[in-house]
Amino acid sequence: MFKEKILGQSWLTSSILAVLIIYFFIGMHYTQYHIGGIGLYRPNNAVGWIFASAIISLGLLKIANDRQVLITPTMKMIALVFIGLIIPYFYGQTDNLWKAADRFVAIAAGGLIIFSLQQFRFSEKQWMCILFSVVVGAFLQVLIGWYEYFLAPSGSFGGNVPFGTFFQKNNIGTFVLTGFSLACLFLLRAPKLYSSQVYKICFLISLIFTLFAGFVIVMVISRTTQVITLIVIICICIGLGISKVNNTRAVLLMIFGLSLSICFGIYVLNTAEGNLDALVEFNDTAEWDSDKLTGEPRRLIWGICWKMFLHSPLLGFGYGDFRWDFLKAQAEKFSLTGEYYSTAISLPHNELIFWAIEGGIIPLLCIVCFGLWFVIRTFRKRGISGVFYLVCLLPVIIHSMLEYPFYQAVVHWITFCCLIAFISSRQEIKRCYTIAVPVIMRSLAVIIFTLVTTYMTLAIQSLYWLEKYSVSPKLELLSNIWYPVEHGDIVLSAHMLQRLNDVNKVWNEKELLEHVDWLRTTIIYDPKDYLYKYMIRVLKTLGQEEKAEQFRTEGKYLFPHSDI
Repeated sequence: MFKEKILGQSWLTSSILAVLIIYFFIGMHYTQYHIGGIGLYRPNNAVGWIFASAIISLGLLKIANDRQVLITPTMKMIALVFIGLIIPYFYGQTDNLWKAADRFVAIAAGGLIIFSLQQFRFSEKQWMCILFSVVVGAFLQVLIGWYEYFLAPSGSFGGNVPFGTFFQKNNIGTFVLTGFSLACLFLLRAPKLYSSQVYKICFLISLIFTLFAGFVIVMVISRTTQVITLIVIICICIGLGISKVNNTRAVLLMIFGLSLSICFGIYVLNTAEGNLDALVEFNDTAEWDSDKLTGEPRRLIWGICWKMFLHSPLLGFGYGDFRWDFLKAQAEKFSLTGEYYSTAISLPHNELIFWAIEGGIIPLLCIVCFGLWFVIRTFRKRGISGVFYLVCLLPVIIHSMLEYPFYQAVVHWITFCCLIAFISSRQEIKRCYTIAVPVIMRSLAVIIFTLVTTYMTLAIQSLYWLEKYSVSPKLELLSNIWYPVEHGDIVLSAHMLQRLNDVNKVWNEKELLEHVDWLRTTIIYDPKDYLYKYMIRVLKTLGQEEKAEQFRTEGKYLFPHSDI
């Protein structure tokens, strides 16, 4: 029996290591043409959640096999934070709570990923194997970026901009810098864990990765990536200066290689563009600022968000209501100052601000307190060398303060959870609790993996046909979707809007009232100027001129630059 238990543990450990390695080697690089957006509107995120469900399921099988569950202080803190984040759900301030449901599912899944990984009690050697697979994943993204810049036809995927498979320049920059940080940590720890031959191979891979990475960091021309690069290099240099670690030469060589690659990228950019002004003019600020004369769109957004927070600091505006309340606050600012940023804003480009506005002070304090607790605990357990572990988290944390990487690319979330599990697992005492009915865990493992895999497969298939529809808007293409579980709102909108645009259609009152109900619900969920135009047109057809004017007034207030 003891032998069977050991064999079961070995099989499960090998399986979860294989799942993680396959994901970073292959799974995260899956892509296909899609309609754009965040979350499950990107096919590689759907693939990522399939692998995440496999990690969670294997963790549950490990619990069932051992008949015991391991609980760490980090898991207790994560549970408390999750409870704190849920509290605003019960304030009853909004009808759009379901819009935030996917966010909480993702957070719960992240906690379960950390929980599952900690059940395996990986050795440091096994952890380094997992983390080096992230380095290889970043290297592969860099190679894809080189292909896109030098070889891909113009307009293919990123259109000669090295986006990798992220379709967003800041995301590839953040992931590459996470890989660079992990490569430096690996080179500091690996000589004690692996044979000299294995270490030399890994060092060679890391060095080649670094020599290619700097070029991509420059070519994405992202201010966010530039800031993160500078901070990461400074933190690593400070760590080398104040701590006594071996193999500092290898890390310094990595930094030199990255700097050399960055210089090469600047040279190529200078040669291609004729000057270095592109580094300033075509950065991520200019990219999404609708008014180039104002500059610093984040300053405008955060200024509005600050006033929103002060309006309701304790309770917030309610989960799922950010876009609607931001548009109203922006319209109020426009009526006073004439400044107007954008009609397309759906997130405040700062994770802490997002939670503070929608949930109030409690979610904000929960996130900040957990971060401080984790940093203090890491330094207390690891001493000054803890800087090398925490710097691996810096790229995505800084990025989340300037954009929304976790919503755009699930690989950031999975990597972040793996790093939290790794850092905490080497410094905490686990408490074991016996479970009496392991069959429950086995059943949950099968159910979770089956449901998530089915759901994500349907999402990928529907994205394929939605992209086809965006190129050629024929409703018969949408009939090929098996079951639009995730994108049903888009399919319904396509049918409704195409019917509204049919000039030859003879309408009856019942059909018009159905469209009024749908438009009213859609406007509350996601207000857009063209929806107001359709609503006004339908209400006028029904002879409801007064209501049509009310919607026109509301639409012009929210979207002052639109011809509503």
